Amino acid sequence: MLSHIPRSLAIILTLAGSRVAYADATPLALDVKICSSDIPVALPSKKFPIGCAILDCCPGCPGPGPLEVRLDFAAPTGSEARLSVGGVPKPALSSIKLGGNARWADGGTLLLAPGESSIQGWPSDAKQVPVFTPQVRIADTAVKQLATVGTKGADRPLEATARLSVTQFLGRFSVREYAVRYTIRACSQSSSDSIHLSNNTANDSAIVLLDGRRSTGCVNDEVRRGSASVNEGNVLSNLACSSEVAVFSDDNAVAFREGVTAWTDTLGDTLSLELQPLVREAVTYWVLQGGFAATELRVNTDAMRADQLFNQMNGGIGFNTTAINDATADVDKDNLLNATCDEAAALRSDIGYTAGQLNVYYNGGSVRGWWCGSDTIIVGATADNETLAHELGHALSLADANIVTTNIMSSGGTARDKLTIGQLFRTSVNRISRINKHGLRPGGVTRNCPDEKSDYACPELALDVIPR
Repeated sequence: MLSHIPRSLAIILTLAGSRVAYADATPLALDVKICSSDIPVALPSKKFPIGCAILDCCPGCPGPGPLEVRLDFAAPTGSEARLSVGGVPKPALSSIKLGGNARWADGGTLLLAPGESSIQGWPSDAKQVPVFTPQVRIADTAVKQLATVGTKGADRPLEATARLSVTQFLGRFSVREYAVRYTIRACSQSSSDSIHLSNNTANDSAIVLLDGRRSTGCVNDEVRRGSASVNEGNVLSNLACSSEVAVFSDDNAVAFREGVTAWTDTLGDTLSLELQPLVREAVTYWVLQGGFAATELRVNTDAMRADQLFNQMNGGIGFNTTAINDATADVDKDNLLNATCDEAAALRSDIGYTAGQLNVYYNGGSVRGWWCGSDTIIVGATADNETLAHELGHALSLADANIVTTNIMSSGGTARDKLTIGQLFRTSVNRISRINKHGLRPGGVTRNCPDEKSDYACPELALDVIPR
């Protein structure tokens, strides 16, 4: 069996330069490295002219008489070299005598097995320069051995080599010589499958959740970390297992890929993911309460805090302030200064509303805040610096959560500065998250993942990776 190199074997292919006894206008100098099983492999070739390199260059040239070509093909058993013959009319080839391991494959191609061969009777008066074009193939068994035999204790990688030398004689004089050598070495095999991350802003330590198949069966939400290349061990072909990857990183949107087909049962598989910039939700603010300048400062401080919290928690979502509108003198303000969600429609119609983005109304209510649906948030006079972030979490599909009191979605908590990876998965992927309702993730996968749901489609709400 002969080989174009099996797709499952990564190799390095080195083609050494030709050795020419006399002048050669086109010396062979080529070095090819192949370490991807996806690259089709064909061993490079070289044209070998037959005859004196230069007239009168050496004893016997261009003396009378036919040329003899001696070939030495050193290669693993089962390899072969095919020499296509050009520049000689086919009728003239009938007078050529083959010796050793050479035989005709067809009317214009010689086939060589490993060992020594000879070709006698090349006409010396051909009007065209005869040319050999060799194509070497190394035995499949020799190539496969590179994938199965280890290199422990070896000074260099194990290799399979094929060398073809072509020496031309005129009488007793050697008038031209070529040699080409192919060396196939096994690449050092990767000890792990991996996920390659590109465009990871600031080279952050990203969090990777993986669903897939291991030797023990299907796995769900395995956690790894890395900035550019995240080793995943040996992830097997999917079969009946869910195969998904989610990536969370500061300053980048959450990346979610379902139906991953990159994994095989051998090591060295790679899944490449290009991270995207933050998804940014637009927010318009309406100030009803107090002096506008003081409340405007409060709005900016709350907005900056919300932006910081979601980003430092690897949320993948930022918030852009579109406008901070002064409604302190609005004629309808007094009737709505203590509005709750029951008056949300009146806030939108009487105070103001910007469609297609979130609208936040700062009023004098005694409750910290409300998410009223329909892109409407109310922030009361007793709110703290994390209340806006909490209500934005509701807008992004999260419910109040009793995880830890410092979780942003903890109702009535203090010093709230935490969000779990389970929560952040939902803010980006849930269909009812406002970033999806507003079309800010075009083409992005969406799901129905209420907080209480935990399965292969939806990670557990409390799933987290600490520290970040």
